[in-house]
Amino acid sequence: MLRDSADQSTLWFRAEQARSAWWNRLVRLFRQRVLPNRGVRVRARLAYPIGMATLAIGDGPNDFQGLHARKVAAPGLCIEVFNGSEDVITITEVGLTKGVEGAQIALREPLLHDNGPWPRRLAPGQAVIAHFGSMLAGHRILGEVRRSYAVTMEGRHYLGPAHALRHYRNLMGGNRAA
Repeated sequence: MLRDSADQSTLWFRAEQARSAWWNRLVRLFRQRVLPNRGVRVRARLAYPIGMATLAIGDGPNDFQGLHARKVAAPGLCIEVFNGSEDVITITEVGLTKGVEGAQIALREPLLHDNGPWPRRLAPGQAVIAHFGSMLAGHRILGEVRRSYAVTMEGRHYLGPAHALRHYRNLMGGNRAA
């Protein structure tokens, strides 16, 4: 039997703490499953030069159908890194990879969409787009890579999709995946 209201409020407080701990654990597990990169998004995208200093960027050829500009060169591929986390990160390398281990096509000094500095420091909500340029079309392991990646100054690896890579291979007409 509880002696006074202080004992009741202590009991209520402990119950609330237990519920809060359970809820926080559930939210943390959900975030790990849904946001394995802790809010940092990495993805490969198609890039079409449509002017001397203008690129159209999309995820597939259908994204460019309504584009009324003339494409001035073959498509390229770029890696977009968006920092949706709460921390500032510094990206030192981006590229394409077969998986966590295996073949990689690394960009350690990429062409940047904004001619900014590299390595790139990204505050929460900022993004950078790094272009491969023309060196990717004939790369010997292009058919083996499947995912995009980014590496931070601290050595943390973030993996992401490379759906545009399949379209890039089809548009270039070679280096198809086995």
